Amino acid sequence: MCACLEVLCRLVNKVSPGAIKKVNTSPLAFKQMENITVFLRAIQKLGVGKGECFDTIDLYQAHDLGKVARSTDDRVGREPRGCGTRCEVA
Repeated sequence: MCACLEVLCRLVNKVSPGAIKKVNTSPLAFKQMENITVFLRAIQKLGVGKGECFDTIDLYQAHDLGKVARSTDDRVGREPRGCGTRCEVA
C-alpha cells in the first residue's frame, strides 16, 4: 500500500507541482491514511468533485478500487490543459 500511495502523490505533483508538500513513507496506518487524505484534497483542487472522489477506506482497505481508479482518472490521469502530452510519473 505504501508504494502505491507514494506513486499517486507523485502523480498529482507531476500534474500540479507542489500540490502535495509532504508524502509520508512510513508504513504506519495513520500515516498512510494521512497520505490518502492529502491526495483527495489535492485532486479536489484539480477539479475532481467531492462526490466523484473515493472514500479513504476505499483505497486503504481496497473496498472499491474501481471508484479509486475513476476518481484518479477524472482529472489526474488525463492530459492537463496546456500540457500537450500526458504527464508521466518518473
